Amino acid sequence: MSKLLSDKAAHLMTGEAAGAAIRMVTRIVLVNIWLHDKNMVGLWQMLMQTINGPVVSIFALGLPGSLIYFVSRAGKKERSAYIAQAMIALFVLGVLAGAALVVSAPWISALYKTPELTGLLPLFAVFVLFEISVTYTRRLFVLYERTLIAAGLIILDSLGLLVCFALPAWMGEGLDTCVIWLDVFAGARMVITTFLALQGLQWGNLRLSWRLFRRQMAYAAPLGLSTAVPAIAGRADKMIMPFYLTTDRFAVYSIGAMQIPFAETIGTSIATVISPRIAVMHRDGDGAGLLKLWHDAVIRASILLLPLFALFMAVSDKVFLLLFTDEYADGVWLFRICLFVVPMFAAMQANVLAALGRTKFIFGVSVCRTLLTIGATIASIYLMGFYGPPVAMVAVGLLARAAMFCRIKRELKIEWADIWPVRRWLAVLSVALISGVVAWGASRALPGRLEACLLAGVVMSAVYVPLLFAFGLIDEKDRELIRHNWKRIRRLFRRKGRE
Repeated sequence: MSKLLSDKAAHLMTGEAAGAAIRMVTRIVLVNIWLHDKNMVGLWQMLMQTINGPVVSIFALGLPGSLIYFVSRAGKKERSAYIAQAMIALFVLGVLAGAALVVSAPWISALYKTPELTGLLPLFAVFVLFEISVTYTRRLFVLYERTLIAAGLIILDSLGLLVCFALPAWMGEGLDTCVIWLDVFAGARMVITTFLALQGLQWGNLRLSWRLFRRQMAYAAPLGLSTAVPAIAGRADKMIMPFYLTTDRFAVYSIGAMQIPFAETIGTSIATVISPRIAVMHRDGDGAGLLKLWHDAVIRASILLLPLFALFMAVSDKVFLLLFTDEYADGVWLFRICLFVVPMFAAMQANVLAALGRTKFIFGVSVCRTLLTIGATIASIYLMGFYGPPVAMVAVGLLARAAMFCRIKRELKIEWADIWPVRRWLAVLSVALISGVVAWGASRALPGRLEACLLAGVVMSAVYVPLLFAFGLIDEKDRELIRHNWKRIRRLFRRKGRE
């Protein structure tokens, strides 16, 4: 298990964390370039958050996720068929999504009372086409056991977004020029990704099959809807708030109501790696091994996520204003509320259920969650105003996870005491909170925002890591991995120093 997480998952986590960090840099750079033009920030956020995320999730139809389920079970002759069929179908779905955006552009523009979207959406539709066409890449390269390539493509994707938005904006160009640059980049990315993906197909065994495709779609459609619905639920506030806010005010909301950029990727990267193993263990009836694999993954994700939650909560005001300036000061409390989602990313309950083949149940929970989120978001706007929607989304997210835990308990035929590694998780949480309190005290000792954040990070690490060892939360294999990587880092710096 340690090797599984330390190798493949580490590649994905590194790529996802680097990609998320680059996307965060993109957000910071654009906010500062357009510091006195919040309308531009609001339009950019509407394209990427309000429109792109839900559209891609809906039109991908769960086909990327179906690869994990079918390819890990299929024989040699069927694997290539499942992969090729998914790639073809995703391109067709991308064309349909792009066409839908072009046709509906005037309606969407009128709906959000934003005339600028009428001209932007047809250009943005080309990017959406290419974006949907490559949604399979991460899962496919995990199945190919080429996680370094998957990580590299994630980083390339984020760098492309940074260059395509930041460089034209810095040159004084409008958002339409940024989107054209984005279209060119996305087209090139699709060509490169397709070429790499085709290298793994066994052409001698490739036979497209309508029977296999129907089986694939019967699994993928509920999974896709169960993925699209939470994507809508996760962005419900971004889709609803433009009705109540001006574009410049929506800019403040969308920048503030964000999560730590690389937090979710920690859980999803580990879950992507263990999902094929969970599916095989479930097929073989190894419930005890499945539960241990999942619990080990939860603890390892929590060891990374809980200190992030504690540290960013400790310096939330300083780090947010440092990155986005006092112009976005109203977003600080939005940021704090959204931080409470971070510990939830370690659960991976939807991935476990998907690996067990319970996609219809996931879909049902997702539908209920979306309806509750939409209703709770609208109600919270009237009850709590600007700060209501994040509170509603955190509360509904907890309810949805509780429902999935109930189904996992039933599927695995276990007691409530066995559903979650309570003692180990509480130990990690306690260590993280103690370290966070110490880091908070240290951050108050310095007036400067940058100095305070740096000091808090150093103090957090200095307290948290020794406490992990002291409480025995890191086993001998993990210690050996840390020592091995530390030696590699030292050798790298020595070599760089000699150069």
